[in-house]
Amino acid sequence: MVGVHIDQAETAVRNESLVEPGDIAIYADGAKANNLGAGIAWRDWDKDAAGQWNSKAMPLGKYLAVVDAEMYAICMAVRQTNTAMDQSRHITAGQCKAQVFTDSKAALEAIAEICLVLREIETRGDHVELCWLPGHEDIAGSNEADAAAKRAARQPPRDMRSASLAYAWQWVKEKWQRRLGMSKHIGHGKKLVVARCLQLRSGHAVTGKHLLRTKQVDSARCWWCVSNSKQTVAHLMLHCRKWRRERDTMLRELRRTKVEVTARRDTCDVRRVFGAGGIEAVLAFIETTAVGKRREVEDTKRSDEWQMAMLDRGEVEGEEGVE
Repeated sequence: MVGVHIDQAETAVRNESLVEPGDIAIYADGAKANNLGAGIAWRDWDKDAAGQWNSKAMPLGKYLAVVDAEMYAICMAVRQTNTAMDQSRHITAGQCKAQVFTDSKAALEAIAEICLVLREIETRGDHVELCWLPGHEDIAGSNEADAAAKRAARQPPRDMRSASLAYAWQWVKEKWQRRLGMSKHIGHGKKLVVARCLQLRSGHAVTGKHLLRTKQVDSARCWWCVSNSKQTVAHLMLHCRKWRRERDTMLRELRRTKVEVTARRDTCDVRRVFGAGGIEAVLAFIETTAVGKRREVEDTKRSDEWQMAMLDRGEVEGEEGVE
């Protein structure tokens, strides 16, 4: 059985103080230094009556958000509880109980996926509890896990890890807020709209050209209009007849913000459209159209999931990208 507890800070600290010698309690934390790292810590009661602290650290590279490191640390802790309960079972010959402590509420709220990892433990009749602890409370286990995470953050990753969606969303907000000065629009933008905008900007959106390159379709022809044109980002944003009314609205807004689109409407114009002054109008255009989606109604949800999955894999570069 798996339990998730997000109590008030005072209650959480009090519950942690009830951990007794011999209990299986794993502390998990994520940290950001030059890179991201995850760390866990626990007491080994077999080596020392006072409980000698052990820890594990995992460097995760830089293309993650802190919440990803927190989640990875919890996963490390769950695996460690599995090992600890196997060892304990040789002594107690009965069911075991373990607790995992973290100061990340966000991670616990997103714990559904971690429950998949815990099912193996649950089917044996064992019990794991995931417990939130407030940070900066000078709790020994949390300090040990934090130190392990920071140690990992200073090391190169042990293997290649892709950028997560949380990191990509954080990157979109931070980079565009900083470089484009559009914090209000990006900050309040819908995630799927911003995701499609980023994919169109990078050349990895749902376009005929990209799908042909990735061998998902047999032709790059635009499925929205009857022009026989190759469906590129430039075509979708500046030429496709399907979205002429929405495009006219976008172009009026671009002119109002002094963003000029030439009569050629080529790749250079696409770069200007995705530049600093045009992002508000571009987001509105994308939100009111299906640009960057498949035509088939039944594929619309799948397209959204595909876009988000691409962000999750960190695919933010492309030959048509507008950097």
